[in-house]
Amino acid sequence: MMITVESGVTLRQLISEAGKAGLVLPYTPYWWGLTIGGLIGTGAHGSSLWGLGSSVHDYIVQLRIVTPADAANNYAKVRILENGSPDLNAVRVSLGVLGVVSQVTLKLERVFKRSITFSERDDSNLGEDAVTFGRQHEFADFTWYPSQRKVIYRIDDRVPNGTPGNALNDFIGFRSTPSFVLAIFRTQGNN
Repeated sequence: MMITVESGVTLRQLISEAGKAGLVLPYTPYWWGLTIGGLIGTGAHGSSLWGLGSSVHDYIVQLRIVTPADAANNYAKVRILENGSPDLNAVRVSLGVLGVVSQVTLKLERVFKRSITFSERDDSNLGEDAVTFGRQHEFADFTWYPSQRKVIYRIDDRVPNGTPGNALNDFIGFRSTPSFVLAIFRTQGNN
């Protein structure tokens, strides 16, 4: 239920290898071109108020880091930090200040299926609705279009693995779209 990777491995590679074993990192950033070291070094996260949280660093159980040292140690020290170590907690969110992450062991979960539905609403109660919505749906997310005074809520929850579906997420934000189309879309309703 764990995977150990070098920091240069991309999120896509990690997801692919974990999937071959029937495992998954439950919460990740949307863009899978990030490296594991990069997403830890920047505090990248997914979307959830549930479970451990939505940050990849919440799933780190062991980390190898290279830190500065004195001349007697060739100016570098390799340290392995494990769960329970206060140093591990500091490095998880250090944004690269405490050293260079070279290897990470992450806790995984068994593969699961998600159901995603989009709901368009006006933005009049966005401030109040955001936290409530996030607590109702495990992978909840929304995209706000202030010029159009609307919000697209992504209702996104785990469902039994036998639930029928085509595994297609055709949300426009994840598709390549010509710039002129985006410009028109963003300015709609500004009249």
